[in-house]
Amino acid sequence: MRIPGWLVRPLIGPDAVRFLTQGFPTTNDRFGRAVDWSPRYPSVREGFAAVVDRWLERDLLDPRSEDGDAWQEPSAPERASVAAAATENANPE
Repeated sequence: MRIPGWLVRPLIGPDAVRFLTQGFPTTNDRFGRAVDWSPRYPSVREGFAAVVDRWLERDLLDPRSEDGDAWQEPSAPERASVAAAATENANPE
């Protein structure tokens, strides 16, 4: 949902409207260097392929379905495993 700036300006002020509607003066490279971060995969295509491979390994994606992309709901242990891996990846030691 998009709300016009002129409508919210009286509520949140002109500075907040300007901050929320103007571009951010940075690049992905500059941001990555500033926070010492780099993506795990060099491209979206490679990252997506890795995700699909992981789903296939865990039988979460059924390639035998008619359209090839039937989602299989993960079990509670699988969800816990994914959550633990995400937490571990977010907070590397």
